[in-house]
Amino acid sequence: MNNGDPTDQNFALVIYNYSADPGQSFHTVSGRVTSTNGRGIGMAKVRMTGAGGVVRETLTNHLGYYTFTNVAGGQSYIFNISAKRYIFDQKSESVTGNTSSLNFVATSGGP
Repeated sequence: MNNGDPTDQNFALVIYNYSADPGQSFHTVSGRVTSTNGRGIGMAKVRMTGAGGVVRETLTNHLGYYTFTNVAGGQSYIFNISAKRYIFDQKSESVTGNTSSLNFVATSGGP
């Protein structure tokens, strides 16, 4: 290097559109859907609506557990639950990290 022979190579590095802010983070959101007596509700539809009206849905397993993966952080989401014979309140949740206890309890209906 820098010895003046034909193998020396000059170069430059250009970085375009750089930001020192960390990039988008993605998280896992999970929890359980239960009746008023604490029984898990299987096959309940969990709907998560994010910024711009983007909707994701999943069903609970037979014990009432659900999971969403790759959820963009730093946003608020609206959660709606629907299940036969049960009524649930809508919930708004801000996702800033992994969440494993976003639980929903029926407000009325069901066994």
